[in-house]
Amino acid sequence: HDFSNLNKYLSQEAVLKILGIPSFVHWESCSGKVHNDFMHDWMLQYETLIPPMLEDGVRGMIYAGVEDFICNWLGNWVWTNAMEWNGQAPFDA
Repeated sequence: HDFSNLNKYLSQEAVLKILGIPSFVHWESCSGKVHNDFMHDWMLQYETLIPPMLEDGVRGMIYAGVEDFICNWLGNWVWTNAMEWNGQAPFDA
């Protein structure tokens, strides 16, 4: 895949600032290290762990592209909108 436009966008200082990402963090569209580190938890349910993390102030992003054949974007949309947590109302708005 050609991620060059995404890489350019997510390397912009203004975008990093808006997302709250420190300037020393380097964007990679496909990190082999991250992939390998997550191989042990393939297809496990973590949605019950996420609400307490959000409530403790941990910021996160659930992302899957509409044409992503690995991540089910519709399933991600459904469970994130159904997830119960103290920020659910503003999130759903």
